Amino acid sequence: MTKKNLPHAAEPIRSKNEINRVKLRLLEKENFKFYAIFCVGINTGLRIGDILSLKWDQVLKNGEIRDHIKVKQQKTKKVVEVSLKSIKKVLQELKSKNPDDLYLFQSDHHHAKAIARSKGENVKAYSKQAVYNVLNEYIEGVEYVSTHTLRKSYGALAYRSGIPIAYISERLGHSNVQITQRYLCITADETRKAFENFSL
Repeated sequence: MTKKNLPHAAEPIRSKNEINRVKLRLLEKENFKFYAIFCVGINTGLRIGDILSLKWDQVLKNGEIRDHIKVKQQKTKKVVEVSLKSIKKVLQELKSKNPDDLYLFQSDHHHAKAIARSKGENVKAYSKQAVYNVLNEYIEGVEYVSTHTLRKSYGALAYRSGIPIAYISERLGHSNVQITQRYLCITADETRKAFENFSL
């Protein structure tokens, strides 16, 4: 079946091995910025709109990548704290490759304008559609891919690693854990298995 950009039907990547395979494919064949978008999405759980809106002055402090940043979600207006520790090297390389960019994921089409205009007029980040096109090409083994696939993968793998669903729900900015369970496609079988070895 053809993969489609269906946010509510989007499925997560369910294994770290597949995540690593996607990373390798992106590094081999794509612009480094798309590799970095994938890494940020898979390690923060931010919505793609919030990722594409990130600016370097949010991420840097005295020229160094911060350990944590706070992001106001465009959709819910909630403020969530995001750890950057696991992706510092990626962000450092991204900055070194694009020292004059205003946005982390500034469209290369507007790169010359970004350098020429000190105030950043007409500077744009990549579009959601551009990101979707790349994800749809390089993510395999997932029936429905959308820009939500990275966010769902972050939550699903965090859940499977043992992080409590309440913590994941808070990090994703959901209003309750029931929304998070539905969003992450957590099945009854997975819930059952989580309690199989539990005893007091």
